[in-house]
Amino acid sequence: MDNRIVAPSLSNVSGSRLNENQDDFPSEALESTLDNLLEKNSELTKHLEKALLKISRLRKQRSVLLDVIVKVNSNDEAYEDDDNVDDTELLSDIDSEVESSDDDPEVEIIPLPQTKRRKVQAKRQRGTKSIIVPKDESGNYIFPVQIGRTLLLSLGNIIPNENFYNQNYIFPVGYSMQRTYKSMVNEHAFTTYTCSIDKDAFDKPIFCIQAEDAPDIIIQKNTPTAAWSEVLKRSNELRKKEFKNTVSGPEYYGLSFATIKKMIQELPGAEECLGYQWVDL
Repeated sequence: MDNRIVAPSLSNVSGSRLNENQDDFPSEALESTLDNLLEKNSELTKHLEKALLKISRLRKQRSVLLDVIVKVNSNDEAYEDDDNVDDTELLSDIDSEVESSDDDPEVEIIPLPQTKRRKVQAKRQRGTKSIIVPKDESGNYIFPVQIGRTLLLSLGNIIPNENFYNQNYIFPVGYSMQRTYKSMVNEHAFTTYTCSIDKDAFDKPIFCIQAEDAPDIIIQKNTPTAAWSEVLKRSNELRKKEFKNTVSGPEYYGLSFATIKKMIQELPGAEECLGYQWVDL
């Protein structure tokens, strides 16, 4: 009888341990891979949420910008140049609308390009488009009438005297309109200004401007530009802003608008204004 103890071979032991390691390896590898995937998924989810928030804000900004563009295009006759008004003033609605949604530092407010603004100005300056103003049964215009930002109250009467017209504009006596601009007495407010054309004792036109919130202040000048320059000067001094004399008086009086030009040219006496360049509208 053979009492020898047979020791297990090295190859059998190694093979057994290898099989055990092979059984454990897939589980550890899968757990590690799963952890990595979950971590990446969490990061991607955060990026996605941030991107969706940014897209939402950009869509709001785009919507507000489109509204501004539509308003500008619909009122291109009444869009005035004012170097004293900042772009932030023009886009205040955009700033408040977008900033109220969320404070995301990565999304900045994009101002309207200056090139677009120049195109609108050029379109307005051509002065070839007028709107239809309703008339009564007698063929007279019905007042008041809103033309862009200008509320036209009266056309007045033409005096065919060279003092009351020039090459580009006719200044009817009794002409009256209203428009809104920054107040001269309240730095935080806008007010309505009534602009009119009268005749002085020397048979010359006098341009009068009176603010609704300051009826005791009556500005009277010999030209519409001088009158509106005084308004801008007082308004900017109140706000401690530098005044630049770049205002167009006829424009702020509404006299450069195509529709109003057309209406004035239809008044009796317009054809007697020798030297005035008739505008075919």
